[in-house]
Amino acid sequence: MIDDIDKYVAKKLKYYRTKFDWPLKKLADDLDVSLQQMHRYEQGTNKISAGLLYKLAKVFQIEISCFFDKFEAGENAEVDNTYKILLIEDNPDDEYFFRKCISEFDQPLEIYVLRDGAEVINYFRELQDTSVRLFSEPDIIFMDLNLPSASGFDLLSDLKKRPVLNGVPIIILTSSINDDDATKSYHLHANGFIKKSFIFKEYSDQLNMALNYWIKAASLPHHEQTK
Repeated sequence: MIDDIDKYVAKKLKYYRTKFDWPLKKLADDLDVSLQQMHRYEQGTNKISAGLLYKLAKVFQIEISCFFDKFEAGENAEVDNTYKILLIEDNPDDEYFFRKCISEFDQPLEIYVLRDGAEVINYFRELQDTSVRLFSEPDIIFMDLNLPSASGFDLLSDLKKRPVLNGVPIIILTSSINDDDATKSYHLHANGFIKKSFIFKEYSDQLNMALNYWIKAASLPHHEQTK
């Protein structure tokens, strides 16, 4: 669902591209997306994910908060009932199966993906700005332990120390059969540990049970505030 802030970010995207005098194709190539997709982002017809917004900020060499500068939400803006799911995963196949497994969940979900450990750390440093947090703070984080640029355990420890993520559950997804990984994850305050089943139906059940607990049984901070 496209909302006012998505449209505002789209206008800011076009503003910065025009300011740098870049053809749309150059920006599309830099971001490794199609020209048609880039056009839809600028028109505000496709939502810009948190991960893509972070990449745009790096390309333009600006702070993420610049995309939200002077934005004021309308008094009658609709309450966003979408649950934002961040998947930290570098394997495109695993991302595909994750999306497929939860595609029929009965609550609206927005899934965005970060694929590199260093990128994740840098992104959440930017998230300290409250205007950015309105757009992209996740409700639930699912993360793999095997990532480029950072140990999954080091990344978990880092994220758990960040005040901006207080109350955001972090659930480990792994194909590891080492029981010590679960022990270490919980020692670092992970909120869940799922050993990925290689059977699609079982893996789908695992993810949907986790979502049912955190979304329906538990109380997630952002959505409690908007009730």
